Amino acid sequence: MKVYAFTKKKEYIMEIENTLEAKQAFVGGLIQLVSLTDELDLICNDEGKLGTAVPMAAWIEDGKVVDIIYGNFLVCRYNNVGEFASIKESDVKVIREKLKPISLFINNTVYLKPRKEDWITSSRQ
Repeated sequence: MKVYAFTKKKEYIMEIENTLEAKQAFVGGLIQLVSLTDELDLICNDEGKLGTAVPMAAWIEDGKVVDIIYGNFLVCRYNNVGEFASIKESDVKVIREKLKPISLFINNTVYLKPRKEDWITSSRQ
């Protein structure tokens, strides 16, 4: 399954096995599912905000920070029966508009990391 992945070092498109175990291994624990849009789900660590995970991305809606996502996470689609599915190329723009990488998060102030187009690759490094 093709997903959009965020890690401490980069964001990128990758292939992941469509199993619970593969998703748990990527996020480093039990997963939490958050609806990003009507067609896209964000999968993150259920205890990301409670543990030692670093703030990874800011979720932006209408120019305002809605939430902070901690630790490694991924974004995928789901089909009409609720199963996870690969993202489409057109989803990347939506994901990148809503989820901005964080450079620094201090005293409830978010500093976003400038994006470089070459950060997106087709393989995990």
